[in-house]
Amino acid sequence: MKFGRFRPGLVNSLMTLLGLLLFSSLGVWQLDRAEQKEALMARYEMMALEAPLAVNPALAEAGDIQYRPIVAEGVFRGGHTAFLDNQVYQGRVGYHVLSPLELTPELWLWVDRGWVPADLDREVLPEVTTPVRLQRVIGTAYLPSRPGLTLGESGEGQSWPQRIQRLDLTWLESLSGTPAMPFVLRLGADQPDGFVRAWSTIAMSADKHLAYAVQWFLFALIAIVIYVHASCKREPQADV
Repeated sequence: MKFGRFRPGLVNSLMTLLGLLLFSSLGVWQLDRAEQKEALMARYEMMALEAPLAVNPALAEAGDIQYRPIVAEGVFRGGHTAFLDNQVYQGRVGYHVLSPLELTPELWLWVDRGWVPADLDREVLPEVTTPVRLQRVIGTAYLPSRPGLTLGESGEGQSWPQRIQRLDLTWLESLSGTPAMPFVLRLGADQPDGFVRAWSTIAMSADKHLAYAVQWFLFALIAIVIYVHASCKREPQADV
């Protein structure tokens, strides 16, 4: 037996062409995402060097606040602690501790003080200490993604502390009855009165996007190899 001439079929050719278009497009898309992530990381690193912005009511209208250094003064309201559930650190499940900082009697700023481990009994919330004196806190602004619509929720009549399943500032406002800034202050690593702080700025690094791009381009190459192999018809040897 030996390989004969290259005789591609119409169906195989069309399927291979579609596969190549799909795999190549996905690879290019991942390369584009990697470039965007590198630009974002460079931007965030530059912003980290800037002087912190003072938190005030006017800052609520700022359109470009995400991950910017911010500073605020106020008193923590320890009686209104919220525990953001299902937060994982080094393979262990726990909570992010959210404490409201009273900027004025009519305005709060929610501060994410970091991660604490969960008790083996999920009905038991962690015990945390909250300072009661005037605080000057420094960190970065974090705008949580908009939550989906959840029916039947009301903050009236709820007790504290609260276990929450998502970071919804509107929901926390309804629970507390006090308006809050539309972003969270993620407490800086060098600030006191915090817990484990391993903040992430992007969900997937540029390196991972590059790895996915290589994967899609390899799929395209494999598709070509399979196509060529399947299109080379074997011809029987002539009888001697």
